[in-house]
Amino acid sequence: MRWTLAIVIAVAACSHPKPAATPPPPTPTTPTAVDAAAPPPSATPTDAELEAMFEGMLTLVEDLATAAQAHRGQCPAMADAITAAVDSHAAVLKQARTYEGNPDIDAKGKAYLAARKDRTEAAANAFGDAFATCAQDAKVTAALARIDEM
Repeated sequence: MRWTLAIVIAVAACSHPKPAATPPPPTPTTPTAVDAAAPPPSATPTDAELEAMFEGMLTLVEDLATAAQAHRGQCPAMADAITAAVDSHAAVLKQARTYEGNPDIDAKGKAYLAARKDRTEAAANAFGDAFATCAQDAKVTAALARIDEM
């Protein structure tokens, strides 16, 4: 979701510019296969489901901070650790992507993070501080960009 990806992207913005938005693909005229794990577009998640998703996204940011801190200045190892963190949160990233652009869910996500401001800021600051040591490394930025690919 934009609000969660914004946390990670904000701390890395100086070296990881976001590509220009592409227009949405044309609406298909024939049915396409739907990922069985993804909820249908009309599904409305419960508050408990949303809270679990928001917590998963915040945990991802904390895991990214831990990965970056553990490998400060060791760019190949940092890239591998970031990749592992992103991979371990693939399910929640995929779930969040299904609700991307939903203003109600975005507002709830922002409120969730605001209520956990200390954790959010600590993780973002820890990540940004350590990430800066490898911000220009192509493998590290590619590992972080995988968030957008999930």
